[in-house]
Amino acid sequence: KIYLKNGLVHIFTVGKYEQRKNLLMMAEVIGELSANYNVRLTIAGECSTGFHREYYKKLKDYVEKAGLNDKVTLLQNLSRIEMNRLYAETDLFVIPSTLEPASISQLEAMAFSIPVICSNTNGSACYVKSGHNGFLFEDNNKDDLKEAVEKVIKDRKLLVQMGQNSYQDIKNNYQFANYFEGIMECVRYLEG
Repeated sequence: KIYLKNGLVHIFTVGKYEQRKNLLMMAEVIGELSANYNVRLTIAGECSTGFHREYYKKLKDYVEKAGLNDKVTLLQNLSRIEMNRLYAETDLFVIPSTLEPASISQLEAMAFSIPVICSNTNGSACYVKSGHNGFLFEDNNKDDLKEAVEKVIKDRKLLVQMGQNSYQDIKNNYQFANYFEGIMECVRYLEG
């Protein structure tokens, strides 16, 4: 994996265009950090309902008014191939959403050797070990999210190491064979 292409930190966020995903908060964080760091944020989300389109417009308006058009890219309804291309180009993956039941996208990011930042209420937060393969931030706390992102982007060696740790965690612990073995252990236990 090639990190920090063209000297930029490429940050990727995935989520439906809706309030709970905290995409506006993420754009605000990038706006603040871009004053001191060479960062770019790409948001890819589902935009299939009136509510999604309304939130997308609100977010797009914010990006334009804040002068972040060259820092934040908003994409809609991407194919799996397009998503994989974006993961391959990503240096840091962030899930800013609140009360996320369980995020599969963070495991996808880890499989692409990407460090992950998510909230402490994310149902899949157990996959992120702070300082090892990413960081957790306090749910709905913009300052804490900003601090977590800054920890990663200011230390490029840490970013690369955490990305490599993400991949190793996927390879060693989260393959289907591990899941299957866990299920078989349960079956053997129940069979006595």
